[in-house]
Amino acid sequence: MSFQIKDAYAKVYRVEDKGNYCAGSLNTYRKDKQKDEYINSWWNCKFVGKAKSVAEGLQDKTKVKIVSAIVENKSYEKDGQKRNWLEVVVFDMEVDGQAQTDGFYPVRDNEEDSLPF
Repeated sequence: MSFQIKDAYAKVYRVEDKGNYCAGSLNTYRKDKQKDEYINSWWNCKFVGKAKSVAEGLQDKTKVKIVSAIVENKSYEKDGQKRNWLEVVVFDMEVDGQAQTDGFYPVRDNEEDSLPF
C-alpha cells in the first residue's frame, strides 16, 4: 500500500549523503481539531532525484515544500518474524523562502481536514 504526497510542508533534519540518495528526517505537524492542538510527527526518509540536490545543501530545521513524494508500507520476514515500516521517498522539493526556521506553518482554512502529507 502506498500514497502520494503533493504540496506538503515539513522541516528537514540530519541530512546525510548516501551516494545515489540522501537520508534524513522530516518533521511535520497537523492540527487535532478535538483538542485544538498540533500533533508533531517524525518521518525517516530518502531524498532522490531533484530532492537529493536540494537536500545536500540544507541545514537542520530548514522548512521545505514537498512537491512530490510517496509513502509506502514496506515489510520483510527475518527469522520467521514479519517486520513492517513506513518508507517516505521525496522526489522533488523546494526550500520555503518565506518560512522562518522555527514555529508552525499557519493552517489554511481549506487544509484543516487534511494530513500534513
